[in-house]
Amino acid sequence: MRFYIRNADLNTFLYEQDFGTYFLQIMRRLEGGAVAVLTKAITELHTGETLVSDTASLNWNQREEIGQSLLKKLAEEMFALCDRSSRLTSYAGDLQDRLKAN
Repeated sequence: MRFYIRNADLNTFLYEQDFGTYFLQIMRRLEGGAVAVLTKAITELHTGETLVSDTASLNWNQREEIGQSLLKKLAEEMFALCDRSSRLTSYAGDLQDRLKAN
C-alpha cells in the first residue's frame, strides 16, 4: 500500500501529538517529500543518528534510547490515527447507507 502526505500535514500531525519542538525542528531539516522525510527519520531515529546535532552532550546509547522512545510514540500515534480514520470511514458508510434507504 502506498500513501501520500504533505510535509505541512506531517508537521501538523507531529505538533498535535505533542512531539517536542526539537523533534519538529529535526523533521523540518530533513529534505525530501513527507514520505521520504518520514522514512529517513524512522531509520535514523532507530540508531539515534537523527538526534546527533541536537544532543551533542549525549552518548550514542542515550541517543538510541531517545530515538527508540520517539519511534514508539510515533507508532502509537499513527496506529491511533488509523483507528480513528477507520471508525470515521465506517460511520460515514453507515450514514450513507441510511440516507440511501430513505
